[in-house]
Amino acid sequence: MKFHITLFILIFPLFLFAQSFRFTYEYKFKPQKEKMDSVITDYMNLDTDGKKSLFFNDSKHKMDSVYAASKNLNDLTQYKNYNQNLNYTIFKDYSIPKIDFYSKKFNLDILIEEKELPKWNLVDEFSVINTFKCQKAYTKYKGREWYAWFTKDIPINDGPYKFIGLPGLIIRVSDKEESHTFDLIQVIHIKDPFLEVPKKVRLMTQTQFDELAKKNINLKTDVAFTNVTNKTVTVGLNDGNMMNLSNNTANVDQAIIDKLRKSNNPIELKPSE
Repeated sequence: MKFHITLFILIFPLFLFAQSFRFTYEYKFKPQKEKMDSVITDYMNLDTDGKKSLFFNDSKHKMDSVYAASKNLNDLTQYKNYNQNLNYTIFKDYSIPKIDFYSKKFNLDILIEEKELPKWNLVDEFSVINTFKCQKAYTKYKGREWYAWFTKDIPINDGPYKFIGLPGLIIRVSDKEESHTFDLIQVIHIKDPFLEVPKKVRLMTQTQFDELAKKNINLKTDVAFTNVTNKTVTVGLNDGNMMNLSNNTANVDQAIIDKLRKSNNPIELKPSE
C-alpha cells in the first residue's frame, strides 16, 4: 500500500475554507506481550470536516461498503484483511468536546461514551516529522505514557484514536514502550468525509464491554461462513472481517476462538471509570 504526504504549504490555505480532509495513519502495534518482536501494521483513516471527525480502519471501511452494496460476504475475500482488534470507529465532536467509541460485536452495535480525555503537557522540543514542523507533547492516558508530535500548520486539535486536544494535528504518537505507534503518511482533500455512525446501539461502559468480550466468544454469533479448499480454511465473520487458517489446523473451532480473543497487549491498560 503506497501513500504520500501532501506538503503543508498546499494544505493550510484550504483549511481556511472549511474543506474536508482524510488523514491516513500507519498503525504499528505489538499484540502479544510475550512476542514483542512481532509487529502488526495496518492503516487507519481520520476523516474530518473541521468540526467533527471519524477514525476508522481503511480496509474495514472498504469491505463494509462492498457488503452494503452486494450483501454477499464472499465478495470480501478479494480485499486486504484487517486485524480483529481494529473493529471499531471513533467519533469526535470538537465543540463539546466528546469522544464516542463504536464497536460491532455479537451482532450488536455497541457505543461507549468516553468520559476521559487526554490531558497534555507541552514539551519544549521541536522537530520536522514527515515534512511537518512539529512540537512534542506528553500525556498519561488509559494506563500508558504517550509522546505525541503535533503541528500547528494544520490547525485542528485532533489525531488518531482518542487523542484530541492539542493545538494542531497529531503527526505521530507512540506509547513509551512503542507497543502502539500511529504515524501520519497521507493527507488528501475529500468532498464527502465519512462521518456515519450506527443509529441503533447498545450503550455500555468499557468495563462492561471488556467483560462481555471475555465471556461471549461464540462461533454461532461471530462466524458467518467458512470456505474450505485444499490448502486453507477461509472464515468470514459477521463483523465483515475475514481470517485464513491452514487446512492442516487440528482444531479449527479452537483456532477461530483464539483469533477472536483480544490481544493481551491492548492500547488501553486501564478502562474509564
